[in-house]
Amino acid sequence: MPYNEVSISQFDEGNAKQIFDRLCTDRGLVVLKNGRPIAVVLLPEKYTRLAESEEDYKLTVEANRRLEENGENPTIPLEDILENLKICDENLAKSGIRRYRSTLNVRMV
Repeated sequence: MPYNEVSISQFDEGNAKQIFDRLCTDRGLVVLKNGRPIAVVLLPEKYTRLAESEEDYKLTVEANRRLEENGENPTIPLEDILENLKICDENLAKSGIRRYRSTLNVRMV
């Protein structure tokens, strides 16, 4: 994903407003000092999406680790748990929870 570059000296020269205005059209800006990247400037929404993607990835890795660790222990299908707790997809959506797969099983403890 190519980013446009901006020298840190441009901030010192009072060009911050113009630099930040570029974020409306650029994907992000790489700030350079002595020709080397030292920071990336992103719109808050893009940063939030990236941070959430990273957290989702970490949770997926942990879930897969736990599933492998679980081995042959019995699991309960997520659909059964949601039905038992009288939770429907509409309620999950209202809470901001997204389900990616309906085949998820939960380990019995």
